[in-house]
Amino acid sequence: MNSYLKLYGDIMLEFYTTRELAVILCITESTILKWRAKGYGPPYHRIFGSIRYLVSDVIEWIDESKTLKRAKKGA
Repeated sequence: MNSYLKLYGDIMLEFYTTRELAVILCITESTILKWRAKGYGPPYHRIFGSIRYLVSDVIEWIDESKTLKRAKKGA
């Protein structure tokens, strides 16, 4: 994957494009576009007119969307 890297001070930030994010999540790019329009999905950054997803934001969003199995009734 050729993620977009940006030097921020002494820190290198790694970003995904919409296409890369779609591949990682096994969904279509159009799904991500719909999510973005509805305010759902991982946070994004507009960098020089291009949408990019900070890798750490994507990981945090995935972690926050975890669900736990519910116990069966009567168990």
